[in-house]
Amino acid sequence: MRIIRYLLLGLLGVLIVVFTLLNAQSVTVNVLFTSVTLPLPLLLCFSLLVGILLGALIGLAAYWKAKQQCAHRLRQQRSIHVPREG
Repeated sequence: MRIIRYLLLGLLGVLIVVFTLLNAQSVTVNVLFTSVTLPLPLLLCFSLLVGILLGALIGLAAYWKAKQQCAHRLRQQRSIHVPREG
């Protein structure tokens, strides 16, 4: 199973290198009041990184909210007193 994983990662690496070599032209991006000229692969990597970070922040916020809800419910369950019979 590890061999398949390494082969797939190697294939992905080769595809990234080929994509980079085939798309090496520069692009101009207008940002607010200025413009920036970057190579296309660098711009795509930057966009991917920003997307990953935003997704991680949103996922982390959802995780914290669920953790707080779970802790609140656990405190509620512990505070319920059930009288013993007998």
